[in-house]
Amino acid sequence: MHVAQEFVVEVTADSVEDADIAVTVEERRERHAAVRERIEARRRGRMAEIRAATVRMWEEAEAREDLVALLRTPEHGLHVLDVPEHPEPGRPYGATFVRLDETRVIKLRVPLDEGYSSSSTNEAPLLPELPPLQLPGDLPPLPDLPPPADSIEARSDALAALAPSDDVGRN
Repeated sequence: MHVAQEFVVEVTADSVEDADIAVTVEERRERHAAVRERIEARRRGRMAEIRAATVRMWEEAEAREDLVALLRTPEHGLHVLDVPEHPEPGRPYGATFVRLDETRVIKLRVPLDEGYSSSSTNEAPLLPELPPLQLPGDLPPLPDLPPPADSIEARSDALAALAPSDDVGRN
């Protein structure tokens, strides 16, 4: 057998206001959570679009004609124009192939050592040499530095008054 006990609820203006505040805060929290979810879904969608565009770009790049592989095959039927026609021997070159039309391809050679300067050469410096710095005549010597302030005696009176006492907390 179960005996019911008396339960008293006291309602005051403060408790009603506190309950209203709690309800309002919870509603705002739910609205903010929904907004955050929509923003996160939008961000994920944008990232998916960016990734898809990147994949499409790489697929398009891969779908282009591989002229190097085509030129390696015997009897490819293409006329290759060398630019420059007679490259300077002893220099490193990078080459790229560009199709002009159905029957002609340019082999463009670019020197890889152009645009760089060697640090071992004795070329003129980029900046003019500056004259030595002229200091005024006789400068007074620097004053002696004070000893390190390790003790309270070495501190100024104002700092000593603010410094914690050594015997505080030793009780």
